[in-house]
Amino acid sequence: MSEMKKLGNIKDLIEGELFTYFVDNSSIAVTKIGESVFAIENLCSHAKCSLDEGLIEEETVVCPCHGAVFDLHTGDPLNPPATKPIKTFQVSISGEELYIKL
Repeated sequence: MSEMKKLGNIKDLIEGELFTYFVDNSSIAVTKIGESVFAIENLCSHAKCSLDEGLIEEETVVCPCHGAVFDLHTGDPLNPPATKPIKTFQVSISGEELYIKL
């Protein structure tokens, strides 16, 4: 069953940068772009590289190891070498508190 887990304060996020949270033994990368907040699993589906070391380009993340690009909305790979999607997570904000649905 999915439940909402508190991550922290929205003010901790820096526009266009990835921040890592550890929730229930999972590494989650979170970024803020404009008014949107995105949460993804922190492992590339191609080579298991940490995506929090990658670059945010518009609403995608570029894997630092081999350049695979993933859509932050869906987790879908947008170019090789990745062919499998990554998990995305629903994020909600209550006041200044940031929550994720696992």
